[in-house]
Amino acid sequence: MRVLVADGDRSNCLLLERSFRQWGYEPILAEDGETAWAVLSGSNPPRLAFVDKDMPKITGLEICRRLGLRGAATQVYVILMASDDSPNEIASRLANGANDFLAKPLQQEDLHSKLRTAERVLTQESSPLSLRRSALMGTLSAGIAHEFNNMLCGILGHLELTLDTPGLPRQAVERMEMIKGIAWRAAGVVEHLLLVSGHNLAGTRTYYPFNSVLRDALQKLADFAAREGIRIKAELGEMPEIPMDAGGLTRAFYNMMLNACQSMAGSATRQLSVSSSFDGKRILVSITDTGCGITSEDRERIFLPFFSTKGEHAKSHGAQAKIKGIGLGLTVAQAIIHAHGGEVSVVSEPGLGAVFTISIPVEAGS
Repeated sequence: MRVLVADGDRSNCLLLERSFRQWGYEPILAEDGETAWAVLSGSNPPRLAFVDKDMPKITGLEICRRLGLRGAATQVYVILMASDDSPNEIASRLANGANDFLAKPLQQEDLHSKLRTAERVLTQESSPLSLRRSALMGTLSAGIAHEFNNMLCGILGHLELTLDTPGLPRQAVERMEMIKGIAWRAAGVVEHLLLVSGHNLAGTRTYYPFNSVLRDALQKLADFAAREGIRIKAELGEMPEIPMDAGGLTRAFYNMMLNACQSMAGSATRQLSVSSSFDGKRILVSITDTGCGITSEDRERIFLPFFSTKGEHAKSHGAQAKIKGIGLGLTVAQAIIHAHGGEVSVVSEPGLGAVFTISIPVEAGS
């Protein structure tokens, strides 16, 4: 894929060029806005552009505005780069036509995450309207989610102070505990939105035994599996220690295992199989269930934010209709695995369960 790199800072241009070539992309460099606009307004523009907000001659915001005025004549996914990442500034960039943003100074993990998100969007969506919907998701995740986080912190803080008041009626305490539980669930949703938008996906990388994150995820799942009568079979091979965000990967694998377990609601046979292996270059993890399976149509959409086949979105009034979910679990899992340089694939047919395969290169974080 060709990628436009437009930045008045030559060192940033060269950094991006080197990274993109390493990842298999074909970068086109522009060190001022006029050159960038000539490329984007040409007969065969690249579909992805990283554009600095404050370029000389023509600014990045002006380029976004011009692309927006052209409407259906262009389908370029623009990631605007700038040092100010406050919610108001982010909203301003997106309002001017950018699809996403990247904070300076540039970090390799953030850059790779944004690149993968853009490629997924461009693969799955082809119209300018679809790209603008993706921008709306970015606005919500990056700006509003931060504001909600601040408000939720205030709510939880005042609740704790109030609960410490002596002599509160028992009914008042019960109701405030209920409110606190709802606030914590809301905070969880906000955290998921921030992860989907690419914030803090890489986490803090430390060397950690890979199988430990799988065991941690299985331990978190144990009580739920026991209640649902699900047999867990784990076959974990010899694995190396790799630099990773252990908490993030535990969350990713837990989300995928929980999704597998929920798919088995109503199934006569309930078994979750988890295996891991190492071929010298890549770590391979397989998560297999005996659940309801996934249609070919849904397999193309299961990693999209807010897509769900459970609860009110279930296609029948069976067991899946009774399961609650917001459609972010697999999205977050895939985003975290992508941030570690990995890939996720799924093989499934309706009524025959599903096999999710995760592949992570060991050299990705070295």
